[in-house]
Amino acid sequence: MSPHLHKSVRTVLLAGHILTTMAWFTLGAILVTADLTSQQSLSSQVAVLTLGPTAVMAMGTGLLLAAASPWGLVRYWWIVTKLGGAALLSLFGVAAWEHWLRPSALFAGRCAALVVLFALLLISVAKPRGRVSYGGRPSHPRRPGRHRSAVE
Repeated sequence: MSPHLHKSVRTVLLAGHILTTMAWFTLGAILVTADLTSQQSLSSQVAVLTLGPTAVMAMGTGLLLAAASPWGLVRYWWIVTKLGGAALLSLFGVAAWEHWLRPSALFAGRCAALVVLFALLLISVAKPRGRVSYGGRPSHPRRPGRHRSAVE
């Protein structure tokens, strides 16, 4: 059973998660805008100073919220998808490739990162159903009393 947070602690964590996720998306949009207006020096400064820590804070608060809620870390596909998407964006962040990629590839990668962040936002709002199955168990357990047994 997962630990439960006091309502006020959960509210503060949720507000922090929403704020840092919004900041992550906004910083990504600033990078794209800086690339469009040929402000590469601003783009590098934003990427180095703020993007990494913001992404880590967003992921950290998301992990804490999931671990300490009935949703759990790996019970539902939407949470697993969000964690995986955020981890991939953090590990392979386009900002880290600035010195190795051509400007057009860097711009395309930053645009793709914004699309992924927006998709993760939609997933967190919609919370699509579907539990993760463990070791061959059905992902949607049957409710007792709804199916007749073969011996009846």
